[in-house]
Amino acid sequence: KERTGSLKEAADLYRATIDGDPRYLVAIARLGVVQAQVAVTSREGQDSAAAIAHLSKAVELSPQEAILPYVLARFLMILGEETQLKLADEMFKKAGSLQVTPRNGNLPLWADLGQACLAYADEKRDSVDARKLLNALLERIADKMAPGTPEQTRMEHEVYRAARIDLQIIEDNDRKIDKVWDFTQFSAKPADWNFDNVKS
Repeated sequence: KERTGSLKEAADLYRATIDGDPRYLVAIARLGVVQAQVAVTSREGQDSAAAIAHLSKAVELSPQEAILPYVLARFLMILGEETQLKLADEMFKKAGSLQVTPRNGNLPLWADLGQACLAYADEKRDSVDARKLLNALLERIADKMAPGTPEQTRMEHEVYRAARIDLQIIEDNDRKIDKVWDFTQFSAKPADWNFDNVKS
């Protein structure tokens, strides 16, 4: 049901499975993932709360499984609610701190990238924080490559490429300047500007 996109039915089946055996960790995790998908498309608060609850429980029950805190962090980041972003940061940290295995591959690197994105999205933090995190991530990935690896080859690494693109976006945004026009005298208004929709 989940694979065919019947998410509500999949959620019901996962829930029934858990009712039959509350220790079934895979069903708990998958239920959280399905509920997160439903919540993102429906934007229903109750769906979001259920998804957070099941994903949090899955993280608690499988503390060495890096994908679970990562999925929870990404979901919280998509929701964008300020109260949830601290938990998202904690979950990215958890996912990034777990040992790399053949099963989770680049996941810790993706988690570090998620933390950098959260730092940039936080209006209370300077963009310098995000740039530092991204540069540290780029160095970490480059250190795993042979010395002298050209940038073009480094860009073949999916996380390196994503971090480089994000860094470029931040740098481009930092170069932008907000312009403000203050027409204190009516005669100063450019003749070709249309103010029909502006109330005096």
